[in-house]
Amino acid sequence: MVERHGTARYRLARVSESRISLKRDHSGVPGRWWAALYGVCAAVFVVCTLHQKASVNLSATAGGQYPYLIYAEGMAREGVLAHWGDRNRMPLVPALVSAVYHPDWARFADASADLSIVINLLLAAGVGWLIHQLLSATLAVPAVLTWTFVVLLPKASFVQAETPYYALFLVSLCLTVQALRRPGAITGAAAGVAYGLTYLAKASVLPAVAAWWAVALVMAWRAGSARNEPRASARADAPAASEPRASARADAPAPMSTRPAHGETVAFMATPARGPIGGRRQLLSSVVAGAAGFLAVAGFYLYGNQVRFGRPFYNVNGTYYFWCDNWAQAEALSRKYDLERGPPPETAEDVPGPVRYFQRHSAGHAVQRLAYGGGVLLRLAMSHAYGWCILAGVVAALLSRRAQHHGAKSGAGLKTETPRGLKPAARCGRSTADSDWECAVSDPAAASGGASGRGVVAFGTLVAVGYLLAYCWYVPVAYGDRFVLSLALPAMIAALRRADAAARGSADYAEARGSRAADCAVADPTNGSRRYIMVAVLYAVVILASLWSIASVFRRPPETFVWFYFNESRARIDEDRLPIAIAGLEGVVRLDPSFAPAWRELGAARLRSGQPGAAETALRRAIELQPDHVDAHNSLGAALAQQGRGDEAIDAFESAVTLSPDRAETWYNLAALYYQRGDQARCDRALQTLATLDADLAQQLRRRMGAGDD
Repeated sequence: MVERHGTARYRLARVSESRISLKRDHSGVPGRWWAALYGVCAAVFVVCTLHQKASVNLSATAGGQYPYLIYAEGMAREGVLAHWGDRNRMPLVPALVSAVYHPDWARFADASADLSIVINLLLAAGVGWLIHQLLSATLAVPAVLTWTFVVLLPKASFVQAETPYYALFLVSLCLTVQALRRPGAITGAAAGVAYGLTYLAKASVLPAVAAWWAVALVMAWRAGSARNEPRASARADAPAASEPRASARADAPAPMSTRPAHGETVAFMATPARGPIGGRRQLLSSVVAGAAGFLAVAGFYLYGNQVRFGRPFYNVNGTYYFWCDNWAQAEALSRKYDLERGPPPETAEDVPGPVRYFQRHSAGHAVQRLAYGGGVLLRLAMSHAYGWCILAGVVAALLSRRAQHHGAKSGAGLKTETPRGLKPAARCGRSTADSDWECAVSDPAAASGGASGRGVVAFGTLVAVGYLLAYCWYVPVAYGDRFVLSLALPAMIAALRRADAAARGSADYAEARGSRAADCAVADPTNGSRRYIMVAVLYAVVILASLWSIASVFRRPPETFVWFYFNESRARIDEDRLPIAIAGLEGVVRLDPSFAPAWRELGAARLRSGQPGAAETALRRAIELQPDHVDAHNSLGAALAQQGRGDEAIDAFESAVTLSPDRAETWYNLAALYYQRGDQARCDRALQTLATLDADLAQQLRRRMGAGDD
């Protein structure tokens, strides 16, 4: 069906094709089959996440979720708006988790994991619905599977801000595209509210907001400049003044309504808008409404930053860590100035920043840093399933584009008539014999609303290039791909939308020229087979990636996960939160029973918490795995001594002394135990050795034993 917009613009209305019909969608597959498919996917997702919770997410310190739980605990005790947090993490996810807070941290961690599963299941459904508004059902299924099993599933049971951020970021980008295509107060306010929620999930959304406003302002300036240019006196294809205007014809296409039909609020994203670009007033009102919507959602947080830190957008990561050379420098800087409580003094000379960084580093060093980060991200992407899914989407877009050109060439050779109601136009570098709609089919980007289409392309380019460069830069500080994953789903959707538009364009090109699909097949018999191969390869790659991601839930986590889990749990010992540390270390040894450092730290934590028997079990296991570690023998001796097993304790301390004769702490324990057992001769010899290693410690022990300074 061909619709008319204005007097000389035409487009093919395919909005309804992007939605799932309960009866039958345009792919020819009954809607109940899609519903059954997604029902099975939801069941598999729930089963996998529950298994992940039971076998991997074993305590509050697993998977990097502990800082969010601490933030949520503060909100639950002080109030959501009263608790400041550490300004290293944003408040959206902690605010949600604070609703299930319990003083018993074991119950709190369990309830938080359940809440996270529910949230991610809702995100899978919501983003899946959005994907079906953006793509045809045939190409939406691979994107939904990628989002659900490749992006969400590995993090589904953990309390983290990444998955809500990925979903909100995608929604914000979609609303921004609409605000650029159809600028106005409503679309701008919707995008601003979405960006405000995304900012409360992660502060890294701010560059996208800046890119939107910059593009919109440039478009407004260009719209004003174009308005001031003198108009052409007459169009070449305009009817003469003396020529009477023809009345409405019965077969003329109906004018397109300026308001989308019911149920098409989001489906407008399925096809590029062909309407004229909004004027300067609409673009400026979109920007102003967007700023108002952003402040309405995130204003309280920005005001709190201004009051406490003197900067509305204060964030430790973006302000300081981003300009460090590595994580060790960032960690040392945080310890020195306690950045989570406020900015350092302005007179401090070792605080990193853009000016100081380029004063101390050359441009070549910056290029090398970007190249290193890009190589790391590329290796991580291709070693994980999402990289192959994106690659499959890009290949699908390229193959569809090539097939479209073949179809257009084949259709051009057929002797057909231009459909009635279409006027000749010279656009996209085509001849005047081709219609405006044909230009849109052959090059949708060029016909997507003129300047508004170029604005969308500029915005997408700024976001993609800017974020990729930023993530490459940040890799030496924060190793991993959790940041770049925010671009995975938008990149795949963009590629599949291109493939979708090319596939529909080639099929409808013949219809618009009055030919049948069979005629095009005769002209180019390989055209349809290319598309079938493209879809088959896309589905194969995505299904294999999804199965790989599902299988990874049932395998033992990678070594990096175990080490991070161990470090998070061990750090709780220094904070004197022994129950949390013990639960975390027990989870580590459950994941990897051969992890000797975890057994050793578990024994030390149990010993400090007054559990010498349980500590002995863990320490003996640590010694069995790593017999030459002196700390394990020393701690075992202390655990045995607390149980009144002096002889065994002396053997453990002597083993520690044999392994490391220069450890003053071991000689201290050995001398004290000799004294308790009344073996004065051995006690004196141990004290003499201790005095040569640490005179202050030896004098302290003598005072405790009542021996005086001699």
